[in-house]
Amino acid sequence: MRAAQIPCDPKLLVDQIRPAELAAFKLTSLERNPRRGLPLTPDLGIHISVLNVGQYAVPDSMPPMDPEDEALLAVCIRLLVSCLG
Repeated sequence: MRAAQIPCDPKLLVDQIRPAELAAFKLTSLERNPRRGLPLTPDLGIHISVLNVGQYAVPDSMPPMDPEDEALLAVCIRLLVSCLG
């Protein structure tokens, strides 16, 4: 008598479930107490058009950075270099 042939690759078969792993599973506090009814704006005022994909193209050159942002970036880079060095 021959065993039945498996209709798919053995890698697609489900591994046997270990009872100890199932018993150790616990929900996190986020899963136990989900926040319902958060007032979120679905579109955030951003119009997205699938017909005009050119508006999402990355420009060839970077636009000039705001001086305040540039100063903040310089501080972050100095901190990163001092932490790594």
